[in-house]
Amino acid sequence: MNIISFIGSGNVATHLSKALKSAGCEIKSISSKNKSNAKRLADLVNADICDINEIDESIDLLIIAVSDDAIAELLDLIPTGIKRIVHTSGAMSLAVFENKFEHIGVLYPLQSFNRERKLEIATIPFLVEASDLEFEIELKTLASRISQRVETMDSEERKHLHLAAVFANNFVNLMATEAYSILENENIDGSLIRPLMIETIMRLKDNHPKIMQTGPAKRNDLEVLKKHEEMLNSNPKLQSLYRQLSQQIMEKNNG
Repeated sequence: MNIISFIGSGNVATHLSKALKSAGCEIKSISSKNKSNAKRLADLVNADICDINEIDESIDLLIIAVSDDAIAELLDLIPTGIKRIVHTSGAMSLAVFENKFEHIGVLYPLQSFNRERKLEIATIPFLVEASDLEFEIELKTLASRISQRVETMDSEERKHLHLAAVFANNFVNLMATEAYSILENENIDGSLIRPLMIETIMRLKDNHPKIMQTGPAKRNDLEVLKKHEEMLNSNPKLQSLYRQLSQQIMEKNNG
C-alpha cells in the first residue's frame, strides 16, 4: 500500500502523513472540514485537497484521523468504491464501519500528538486490527515502515489500552497542572518542579511504576498527609483528590 489519502488534518493526521511520506508513500489527498488546516497539511506532504465525496477510489488506503464522535457521521460521505479503510482511534471499535467497505481496520498509534512538537515516530507502538488476515498483514507491513513496534490488538483489548493511556497521560498531565497551580498561587516558579517530574518519568523506562512509588503515602507518614490536607482547606475538590490518591497509594503498597 503506497497511495494513501487522509480524512482529517489535525495532530494525528499531520504526524502520520508526514511519516508515511518519508517512508516512501504517496499522500494522494487531504480531506478536512477545516480548509486552512487541510491546505497547510497538503502543502507539507505534497497532496491534493478534496471533499470527502471526491476522494479517489483507486487509492490503496484511506486513513480516517478525526475525533471519535466524527467517525460514524462521515462514513456515508465516503465513496463506496474505497477498498481499504482504517481509523486511528483507541476507543472506537472496528464495528463502527458496519462492514460498509471491503477491508476495514484500525491503525492506532499509542501516543499523544501535537503537530507543533516533533516526535520519534519509530518509537511509538502501533496497534493494528483488521477485518481479515490479508488486510491485517498489509497494515502491519505498512506500520512497520514507520514504527519499530507493531502489534495486533482487537477492539476490546484496545479499549482497555486507551483507558490506561488516559491514566498515564491525561491524568498525569492534570496532576502536573495542579502542581504548577499550587506553586504559582504562592508566587513560586512552577518550573522548579519540572526536574522532579522528568526524573519520575525517566525511572519508568526500566522499572515497574509500583516499585518506583515514593512519598508520604508510601511511607504511611500520616502526620505529613494531615498537614497537606489542611493546606488544601481552601480547595475542597483538590483536597478530596489528594485524600483519595493518598489512600490509593497506601492500599496499593500495603496490599
